[in-house]
Amino acid sequence: MKAPAYLILTTTLPFAALSIYAQDVTIGDITFTSTSADPDATWYDPMVQEGAIVLDGFGALNGKTRTITYSAGEAISGVKTIKRKCVETAVGESTEEIWIAFDSNDDARVLKIVRSGNLVFQANATATPPLYMPSLPKDGQTWDLSGTTVTVDSVIASNSGTCLKVTYKTGEQAESRFLRVGDGIIYIEAGSDSGWRPRAKLPTP
Repeated sequence: MKAPAYLILTTTLPFAALSIYAQDVTIGDITFTSTSADPDATWYDPMVQEGAIVLDGFGALNGKTRTITYSAGEAISGVKTIKRKCVETAVGESTEEIWIAFDSNDDARVLKIVRSGNLVFQANATATPPLYMPSLPKDGQTWDLSGTTVTVDSVIASNSGTCLKVTYKTGEQAESRFLRVGDGIIYIEAGSDSGWRPRAKLPTP
């Protein structure tokens, strides 16, 4: 759990001192801290701000690309965020933008979703931010992410680090992502004969 941060400023005026404390922000029934845009060191997706990764399709997706970029996102209801933008050329060109913040338990939550320019969800006082990924995922754990059912199929510990297999199912379409602590996506299965492999991380500006 992140500890509350505080800053103390002392003026030169006699007997004057000003203490400024970082305020917790509650959205729905979830509490965020001033470090809400800072992923934990053991996070599965590094989410490096201004970083990016390109995935190449194989099998039925051969010749297609998916590019995921991260940047500092806008503050939503006073909560700092990381913006994750995914552009895919598998079917024409589709774009999904997700604003993510870490709550007081270090769970990643979604504060805003925009797909192909259309606002799908935005958290507010009565709209609780859905879970994006728990800080300590467990086998069989499942949750709803704005119409997509997310399931942790397995948590695998090995010499190369802990890896997750997570399946995202929307309607009849399912996609499994393999994530490793600190590395993010290793590869993605989009079907029995196709998927995505990371090509390279793009240089940061």
